[in-house]
Order: sequence, then structure tokens, then C-alpha cells
Amino acid sequence: MKNFLKTFSLLLIVNFFTVGLVWGQKPLTIEEAIQIALKNNSTLKSSYESYRASKSSAFGAWSNFLPRADASLGRSEFDNPRQFFTYEPPYLLLSGSAYNFGLSVNQTIFDGGFSWFNLGYRRSLQRSSEYSYKQTKQETIVAVKIASFGLLKTEKLLEVQQDVVKRSQQQLDIAKARYDLGSASLSDYLKAKVLLANAKLDLVNAKNAVEIARATLNTVLGINVNSPTTIDAKLEYQKYEVNLDNSLKTALSTHPLVEKSKAELDAAEAQLMSAWSQHMPSLSASFDYGWYDARFPKTRQDWGRIDSWSVNFRVSMNIFSGFQIQSDINSAKHSKRAADERLAQQKKDLELDIRTTYLNVQSAEEKISVTQEAAKSAEEDLNLTQEKYNLGAASTLELLDAQVSYRTAKTNEVNALFDYTVAVSELEKALGKYAN
Repeated sequence: MKNFLKTFSLLLIVNFFTVGLVWGQKPLTIEEAIQIALKNNSTLKSSYESYRASKSSAFGAWSNFLPRADASLGRSEFDNPRQFFTYEPPYLLLSGSAYNFGLSVNQTIFDGGFSWFNLGYRRSLQRSSEYSYKQTKQETIVAVKIASFGLLKTEKLLEVQQDVVKRSQQQLDIAKARYDLGSASLSDYLKAKVLLANAKLDLVNAKNAVEIARATLNTVLGINVNSPTTIDAKLEYQKYEVNLDNSLKTALSTHPLVEKSKAELDAAEAQLMSAWSQHMPSLSASFDYGWYDARFPKTRQDWGRIDSWSVNFRVSMNIFSGFQIQSDINSAKHSKRAADERLAQQKKDLELDIRTTYLNVQSAEEKISVTQEAAKSAEEDLNLTQEKYNLGAASTLELLDAQVSYRTAKTNEVNALFDYTVAVSELEKALGKYAN
């Protein structure tokens, strides 16, 4: 019975890990891959932490509107005893130590608007960081798509090369059989061997390309680079419809890069107003309370005999600062103009990017139909030439030319499909589709 339980338990454990292994190697959809990257991609996580840091900094700017309070309690030791007047006999006391307590509260009432402008500056930087994070998120999503379709592309090219190797092996078998029968020359047989060797070499390169593409995808996903990741998708043509004019207008007003530049412009304006605020007077109030005595007071009444307090109001205004204020104002003005130009240039760059990627989509779309037709024709020609070669009606050179044309045409077809999916992803990024 005990042996049965041990065996049963072992089977359960093996089954558990086997199921877990199979599940861990389950092909990922594009959406699943994107979700993994959004959780694990280090560049995206770093951008998010920067956003959180700017958010905390903006919250800290509110502290300028709140009072400051400080309290202290201490004891002093003297090298020579000192005289102290006390509130009870003996009224004159010599002591080598003393105690002190202090409480100070300060409140800025008006500072020329500096606190408000500083708050606006920090909040603008927070918005800039937020849109920077959104742009990084867009770039991560597109990187996942490109890496995923890159893996699919290399797998397709591997299939093409495997087919080439299979056909080359068949050709070698036929050439050898003919050579053995004396109906083919040694040259034809040797050419077939060379053709197969080259095809196998290309197959090794194709397999290596698949593993590199898989490692690249794993890196984008933020997982172990050696994970056996596979993608559950097809590299195929899907018509992409977009109204360029409307999409362009929307992107130029809501794209993360444009919003980031707007936030940086707002920050520059707030910094300029902060510089001007230094010309304004400031008003503050403070309350101070404390006591100092040779003996530590034991009761509330004792505190009342030795303590003192004061309320103070202070008005200050900068009269001359060695032209530092004017220097700050001039610097802020130039920073604002630079931010204005960056916003204008960002819109131009974005419009160029959108139009360029849109044209790339159209160009890639046209290439697909051309390459598909060429691949179909090349495959038919190869099959026909292969039949002729089997019957002895075509030379080895003719078959070799047909195989090269077939591989080139199939490779062009796969590359055209990949280029189209990449162009669509880049266009969607340029339009800000993944910004939310």
C-alpha cells in the first residue's frame, strides 16, 4: 500500500511539472505577448518610475503653501558654573548645566506668486513625464509586434529553405541514379551535390536566424532570453484602412510627443513667471516660543514662569541682486522660445513621420501582390522544370536556375508581408493609436 501511494504521488508530481512545462511553452498571441512586455519590459518600467518620481515632486510643491514648524529640546554643559536667576529660592543659582526648549512656526503669506508658479512648473513636468511614459508604452507595443512578426518571418523563411533542401535532395538522388546507369555525367552529379551542400548551409543560417529572432523577442518581452517562445499568429496580408487627413489632425493635437512638448512649453512659461516673481515683495509671519533655565521645569506652572513667546511679521523685497534676477528672467525667456520652437518642430516631424509611414504602407501593399504573383509563377516553373528533369528533358543548370528563382521569389514574398506588417505598426504608432 505504501509503495502504491509513493508511486501515485510521484506520478502526480511528474504530471504537475509536465503540464506546467507544456503550459509554459504554449504559443502566445500577439496580445498576450504585449501584456507580458507591459509588465516586464525594463525600459517601460524605468519610464514609469520616472513618471512616479515627477508626480511625487509635483505633490511636494504644495509644501510651499503650508507652515513650517520646528521644535528643539536640549541640555548644555559649561566648563565653569554660571549664575541663573530662578523663580523660587534660592533666587540666584550657580549651575554647570542648563536646559532649553524652543518651538518656531513660520508661514509665508505672499511670495510674489513664486509658490504658484513653481507648482505649475512641477505639474507641467509631471505631465511631460506622463506623456513620455505613454510614448515609451507605444514604442514597447510596436517593438513587440515587430519582434513577433520578425520571428514569424524567420520561421517562414526556414520553411522555404527546408523545402529547397528537400528538393535538392531529390535532385541529388535522381542525378546519382542516372550517373550509376551511365545516363548522366559526373559533372551533373557533382553539381547536384554542391547544390544540396549550399542548401544545407543556407538551412543552418535560417535556423540561426530563427533563434536570434526568438532571443530578440524575449528581450523585448523582458523574459529569459533562452525561453522557447513561439507566436500564435500568421504573417498574412490584412487590409488597413485609415482616413489620413482626419487621423493626421487628431494626432497633431493629441499625440503623446505633441502633448509632451506642450507640457514642456507650459513648464518654461511657469519658470519665466517664477523669475519675474523675484521682483515682488514677500510677506511672512512667525511664532516663537521657548524657555531656558538651569533646572528642568516639572509642572505646567513652572513652564509658565520661565517661558516667553513672540509673534513676528516680516516684509522683504529684493532691491539689488547683482543682476541675478534679470539674468534668470532672460534665461527663462530663451528657454520658453526654445520650447515654442520644439513644439512647432515636433508637429512637423510628426506630420512627416505619419505621411512617410502611410506611404510605406501603400508601397508595401503593392509589393505584396507583385511578390505573391512572382512566387506562384516561380513555384509552377520549378515544378515543371523538376518534371522535365526527372524525364531527362531538362538540364541540371535549368533546374538550378528554377530553384534559385523559386527561393528568391518566396523570400521576397515573405519579406513583403513582413514589411507591410511593420509599416502598419509604425503608422499606428505615428498616429498615437497605442497612447492610452
